[in-house]
Amino acid sequence: MKLKAKKKFNFYRNTCNLYLRKSFSNIFLTMTDKKGNVVKCASAGSSGMGRSKRRKKAPQSIEKIMLSLKFYFNLYKIENVFLYFSARTSKIFYTLLKEIQYHGFNIRRIF
Repeated sequence: MKLKAKKKFNFYRNTCNLYLRKSFSNIFLTMTDKKGNVVKCASAGSSGMGRSKRRKKAPQSIEKIMLSLKFYFNLYKIENVFLYFSARTSKIFYTLLKEIQYHGFNIRRIF
C-alpha cells in the first residue's frame, strides 16, 4: 500500500506585492510577483492626471492608478496583496487601502 503525499496549501498563489513610493511631484505604484519580478509600474502622470504637481499628488490620483492596475490584477487572478510603503502615512495611504478593499482584494500584510 502506497502512501500519497498531501498537497500543501500554497499561501502565496494569487498573491502580489504592491509598492507605494511618493516623490516630490508624483506617486508611483509598482506591482511585483512574489519573486520580486516587476509586473507593472504605474504613476499618477502615466495614468492621466495631467502635468500639474498638485493634481498628481492628490489622493484622487490613487483611484486612477488602481484603475490602470486592475487589468493586471484580473489577468493574474490576484486575490491577496502585500503592501510596502516608503512614504509617511497620509491621505494617500488611506485612499489606497480603501481602493484595494473596494475592488475586492485582501490585504495580507502591511510593511
